[in-house]
Amino acid sequence: MKRVFWMTVVFILLFAAAFYGVQKVQHCPLMGSAAAGKSAYCCAQSGIYRNLSASSEQQNAIALLDREFIKERNRLCMQLCQSRYGLAQLLLQPDITQKELDDKTAEVASIQLAVERAAAAHVLKVRETLTPEQAKKYMEMLYRDVCSQMDGKSCGFSAVEEKE
Repeated sequence: MKRVFWMTVVFILLFAAAFYGVQKVQHCPLMGSAAAGKSAYCCAQSGIYRNLSASSEQQNAIALLDREFIKERNRLCMQLCQSRYGLAQLLLQPDITQKELDDKTAEVASIQLAVERAAAAHVLKVRETLTPEQAKKYMEMLYRDVCSQMDGKSCGFSAVEEKE
């Protein structure tokens, strides 16, 4: 009975995470959403580059990087959703083994790792198009954006602001 309970909990969490991930992708202004500016590092139209006083050449270069990143992120997101769906289907099988669960969760984790690596690579590529002063401000804005998402309610972590 405990096993069925935990499998149900995992199943619900996986579907919630998949739904949340799809919603995050759909909030990108370059994908036609009205939610421009939701994520500071998502797209050129979010305004972060205007806050950096980026030149039109820089904005064009960054917009190209953003389009490439979004294309790759969407591809990975589809893989991630498919893999999570496969895990959910696996959980419905009555004779599932721990090894099968471990293998499938490792597959999900490897795709999520690829998403994180793509995002980090994108940030570095954008940073390379900026002047040193702009790059510093950009990284500080990203830091604040990431830390603002880590409140005690969502993950139990509180970012400590550095004192100057």
